[in-house]
Amino acid sequence: MESLDLNTLATSLPTANLANAEKDLLNNFKAAALSITTLYRSSRQTSKRAYNAGYAAACQDFLLMIQQGVSVGEPGDGGMTIGRVMDWIEARLDAVKSREEEEEEDEERDRERGAANKASGTTAKSASKPPAPAAPAPKPKEQVRMPLRYSATLTNF
Repeated sequence: MESLDLNTLATSLPTANLANAEKDLLNNFKAAALSITTLYRSSRQTSKRAYNAGYAAACQDFLLMIQQGVSVGEPGDGGMTIGRVMDWIEARLDAVKSREEEEEEDEERDRERGAANKASGTTAKSASKPPAPAAPAPKPKEQVRMPLRYSATLTNF
């Protein structure tokens, strides 16, 4: 076996191919970095749009609820109260939370099915039924606190 002399290794390598290889590597790296940057910016922009759309929808729902409560209010009814507004908001938050929990359960079931399919192989299907997913442990009820952006009081609706 030949002995490798590291002192002469740099001079024995072809220089033209090395320079081209370095340029290609640099160009590939720049393209990948630009692609990741573009992906990050577009996902951030999409996230902001989704947040704004959700916030606008929530404000629209809230405004509609207040308008309906004010127009339906009877003289002896007391009209729209802070308690009614808070109850309405809490009901909406609970509905959103339960929808998120259902979606998480569906995703978990899909992951379990995918894992079961990988374990049994993609060509042969198991004759037995996949095990039913375990029931999720009940979560303690949380109190959701939302920050107030503006200080305002609701009076004389």
